[in-house]
Amino acid sequence: METEFLEEIGLTKNEIIIYLSLIKNGKISAGSISEKTSLHRGYVYDTLNRLSNKGIVSVIKRSGTNYYEGVHPRKLNQIMDEKRKKIKDIVPSLIEIYKKDKSNCDIDFFEGKEGIKTVHLKLYNVFLQNKKRELVQLGLEKSIDEHPLKYFLYSIKNQAKKDGIIRDIKSGKLKYRVLLVQKLDGKKRDIKKWANYKHLPSKFKTNNVNFIVVDHYIMLESTENEPFAILIQNKQLALFYKNLFNTLWSISHK
Repeated sequence: METEFLEEIGLTKNEIIIYLSLIKNGKISAGSISEKTSLHRGYVYDTLNRLSNKGIVSVIKRSGTNYYEGVHPRKLNQIMDEKRKKIKDIVPSLIEIYKKDKSNCDIDFFEGKEGIKTVHLKLYNVFLQNKKRELVQLGLEKSIDEHPLKYFLYSIKNQAKKDGIIRDIKSGKLKYRVLLVQKLDGKKRDIKKWANYKHLPSKFKTNNVNFIVVDHYIMLESTENEPFAILIQNKQLALFYKNLFNTLWSISHK
């Protein structure tokens, strides 16, 4: 049990062996520690210096010989508290570093219905967590009742009602724009009741490929044959797809 605690405060296995030997035997020389622990004397000296720098070992010189003593175990609690305080103090700056734009691009591929469910839930949570973001969607060729995941999409819609998202979209507090395929212009589309939508030019074909952009995320989804989705997280690519959407929005009609 004591070994686990000492590991938590950052001591190595051999540092723990030496510290336990010190508190058991009191003030002893490095040679005595080497004999009692069966550790090489040179290694014992190096380890004692590290423990001294950590404030866990004190050094007393008598008649030209160094004697070492382990700190009282209560001191270890203080050392642990100091570590926690340092971590607490540095966390805000670490968060700022984490928030900064990453130059890398994360890409994940999801197969089948369960994979597509995972992506939709991810994007829903991104949209929900920061309601100042805008979500844009292009390429819907099928109504919700024709979608292979219609029951799942209905559950997402019901959750959006509970979370107040649909209400906020209708009132204009949230931005959600959709570009629909022209051939479905005359069909009943539930999304028309609450989303800001337009119809793509009649010659524009998507072949059942749909994309969604929210924040720095882009989802590319195909519902033809075996459904799959690709999720990309990258600021530059998200901006490109958003600009593409806006260009098509400008030439589409209600």
